[in-house]
Amino acid sequence: MAGIGPADIDCLQAYDDYPVIVAMQLADLGFCPPDAIARFLRDTHFGIDGTLPLNTNGGQLSAGQAGAAGGYQNLTEGLRQILHCPLGAQVPGARRAAISGFGLVNYDRGVCTAAAVLEAL
Repeated sequence: MAGIGPADIDCLQAYDDYPVIVAMQLADLGFCPPDAIARFLRDTHFGIDGTLPLNTNGGQLSAGQAGAAGGYQNLTEGLRQILHCPLGAQVPGARRAAISGFGLVNYDRGVCTAAAVLEAL
């Protein structure tokens, strides 16, 4: 509805309690079709200077689950990147960050999900 698609995103801060959840979100957020996730993971550079910088502060896998005060780190890191004041490396020219939350996994879907795009004006 906002006229912004995956190609317009400078970095993605995805909820990452398990790597497979990140893969599910990449497909669900439209970065690739669900049946092409393996190829997308192989072909995409997720580093700070890559084609899709992903969890640029290390994500929750490196800092703990939401119960360990990690629940807002996707939002915080997305803001830091687009405001050009990260605590670590800067995504070059970052202006838009997609952030996501995912939880309460019930078989093949998250029962509690959210996503937003942050844009520096």
